[in-house]
Amino acid sequence: MFPRLSTVFRYTTLLILILVSAIMIFQLGTNSDVTSDEIILPMEVYDIEPIRREDIMTSLPKHTTRSTTAVEDDRTDGHQHKSANPHSFEYRINPVTQCAGQEVFLVTYVHSAPANFKKRQTIRETWGNQPILKRHNVRVVFIMGTVSEAYVMNMVDMEANRYGDIVQESFVDSYRNLTHKAIAGIKWVSSYCPNAKFVLKTDDDILVNFHKFIEFIKSTVQKAYGAKGLIVCNQWIRMKVMRDKRSKWYIPKEDFPEDYFPPYCSGSAYLMSADVVDGMYRASMTTPFFWVDDYYITGMLIQRLNLTHRRYNQAYILNPGVVVDKFNNDKENNLVFFHVHKLRTMYQLWRNMTMKHLHKMSLSGSVSHPFKSSSTQSV
Repeated sequence: MFPRLSTVFRYTTLLILILVSAIMIFQLGTNSDVTSDEIILPMEVYDIEPIRREDIMTSLPKHTTRSTTAVEDDRTDGHQHKSANPHSFEYRINPVTQCAGQEVFLVTYVHSAPANFKKRQTIRETWGNQPILKRHNVRVVFIMGTVSEAYVMNMVDMEANRYGDIVQESFVDSYRNLTHKAIAGIKWVSSYCPNAKFVLKTDDDILVNFHKFIEFIKSTVQKAYGAKGLIVCNQWIRMKVMRDKRSKWYIPKEDFPEDYFPPYCSGSAYLMSADVVDGMYRASMTTPFFWVDDYYITGMLIQRLNLTHRRYNQAYILNPGVVVDKFNNDKENNLVFFHVHKLRTMYQLWRNMTMKHLHKMSLSGSVSHPFKSSSTQSV
């Protein structure tokens, strides 16, 4: 016996619905709003092997409104040049009032990853605490991209609402996108804190002896170098290009033919004058993208500006295993930047260097009482 017509009709209808759904899903997968032509692949501009699409960046919506205060192009002789590295990302979070209408002695932008909440909080409670920032007219912001985890992004939103020191752009926050993060930092400073006199770039695993650092800027940098055309750093000379394919720093010959990099700075921390930051951002627009961020920013862009690094190598301890011993044996108080893995160590070192500073100030009679924050004393 054949099934009744109503049963045949039901099965036929169900089959048609399944086919229509499958066709719609296929079309959505192949005709989405973001096409392969719309994905910006700066690695191709530099003629190096493309990485996986998801590791590069997110694309912007088709109709994007950019900040009117951001520098949009590199103009010389009144002509606008096509940008080789446009960095056309939207701000997801932008604390525009951090420097607005204020005289700023030093603005510090810190490379961070969205999930590094504890590292950022440790900085806020040690060298980036409000009493010391206010005393020396310093601003601190954290630079980051985006991640796919919704709960992390929601927590970043809450953090930004509470502290007002998060700068987040729409690129994917990944190792191969560190140059995007670096450009995001100089772009934000150039656009939203142009009134700063000096600029410090650092990472969220670096402890800065701000007591010593501010003294160094005022007593040495301003007197010996001035406040223009300046970049002070731990300078690398004849840094070997990594050819080991097992290394995350591996660079094939076709990407970078030379065996040694020209001089550039350790990305752990470097001090710049505001004009250099603005110049680097403008130069980045016409300098093809290269994923090694330290070399791109402090090597390639500094070369474009025809500047020379001022060496400050004696102030850096970049081996986390020896930071405590090196600090304890720093009799001449030369150390300023410490690469620290353990947050507990960062708190410990900050307390010790603050007490050392207070002792020095008390001996000179120039301080009567320390400022206090929630977790430590600072001056």
